[in-house]
This record gives sequence, C-alpha cells and structure tokens, in this order.
Amino acid sequence: MQSGQTPKIVNLCGSLTVDRAAAFKEEISAALEGSENVLISLSLVEEIDLSCLQIIYTANAKAKA
Repeated sequence: MQSGQTPKIVNLCGSLTVDRAAAFKEEISAALEGSENVLISLSLVEEIDLSCLQIIYTANAKAKA
C-alpha cells in the first residue's frame, strides 16, 4: 500500500466458502477496479476455505502486477 493514500476497505464477515466464492471474487474485483489501494478485513470472518484464500492470493498478485 502506498503511503498517503486511503485504502478502500472491504469488510467481510461470516463464512467465506466455495458457495460464496463467485460473489466474493466479484466484490474483490470491483474494489480493485475502483481503487489502487484495497484493504480486505477478515476480522469478522468465522470460516474460510481454500477457494476464497486462492481468490485473495490472486487478487494480491494482480494488484502488484
């Protein structure tokens, strides 16, 4: 994250599992399109599976590219 720029914060909660993966991917993609800095808050996430972790990993890699 670049200093001096306020990030767009994406607050997530509940379960992030394969049944929510498509919607989660769209939400993260929209956030990345609208801002150079995005902060994903997982503090209220109760459960996360590999599919959603892969979405976060891919989004991070695309943001750095």
